[in-house]
Order: sequence, then C-alpha cells, then structure tokens
Amino acid sequence: MSSLMLVQLVSGRPLILYMTVLDESIGCVLGQHDESRKRERAIYYFSKKFIAYGMNYSLLENTCCALA
Repeated sequence: MSSLMLVQLVSGRPLILYMTVLDESIGCVLGQHDESRKRERAIYYFSKKFIAYGMNYSLLENTCCALA
C-alpha cells in the first residue's frame, strides 16, 4: 500500500473533481490522470466539518460552499 502524494497540475490535461456533501461535512478532491492515463493523482484536497449553525444550511447551500 502506498501513501497518497499530491502532484503538480499538468497543463492541458483534464481535471477530475470528486465531491462529498453531507449534512455535517463536505469534502473535495481535485485530480488528474498520470502519463499512462490508468492512475489518478491527487492535486488538491479539502475537507470541512460544519459547526452547529453550518448544519442548518440546505444541501444545495452546502454544495455551493464545497464548489467555492
């Protein structure tokens, strides 16, 4: 098992965005395929756990927060 390593953005290659939006948290990973186009590499990741008032927002508002 190998550890996840963040890599630099390669210009001209498509980006892949994964998002998870829940009532209490959000998470995102931005990645690209490597040279062989068989493996995805993480460029950036973000996660946030909402505090009490953040859990009152709608799923749509939380999704907008994740995209921003």
